[in-house]
Amino acid sequence: SVIVKEFKEVKDGIVAHLHQQREQVRAREFAATLRATANIQVLSQDITPPANATEFSRVLATVNGARITSADVEENLKGLIYEVQQQVYEFRKTELDLKINDILLEAEAKKRGVTARNVIDQEVTAKLTIVSEAQAEKFYNENKNRLNGDFPRLKNQIMQFLQQQEEKKQLLAFAERLRGGAQLQIFLTRPQSPVFKIAIDDQPSQGNPNAKGIVVL
Repeated sequence: SVIVKEFKEVKDGIVAHLHQQREQVRAREFAATLRATANIQVLSQDITPPANATEFSRVLATVNGARITSADVEENLKGLIYEVQQQVYEFRKTELDLKINDILLEAEAKKRGVTARNVIDQEVTAKLTIVSEAQAEKFYNENKNRLNGDFPRLKNQIMQFLQQQEEKKQLLAFAERLRGGAQLQIFLTRPQSPVFKIAIDDQPSQGNPNAKGIVVL
């Protein structure tokens, strides 16, 4: 469905977007001016992640004699890299869970001598609670500040959404029952959170400067 909003509802967002665009243009122009007057040497075009401790000291470029090493680049990218690694992990975990569930479902169907679809019909579809109009209206009243339209117009969409959520809940519950009777070994691990170097010299502080622990806000 297409959501239509009045200009006054999106005005602030549009102004902020245009302001950000102008800032980006000015920043690029200023950076180009600085580069034009500097002696820049890019010493490595192959900027790959450091494979060992030695590669952290690789000099990637010099700016007026000042060296930029691989360690400098990696330190600034730690947070972003970790965020991407987390997203990739979640994608992999989702796919792994689906594959595990598929294997367990096929094994259960084989044990019963029926198809996987028959098992789903018996264990999920047959146990579904049909969403009522009252439940849909309750959902609408609890979320109407985030919805665009009145209840009569959105009723069918809400009921369909709630029914899908109910089916998903039943599927997950059945998958957990199958997993409970299986021998599972999962070797996929979450990425480790990076350790950040934070300079605290000449920064305002409170408390004992010789304390064993320091909290940076």
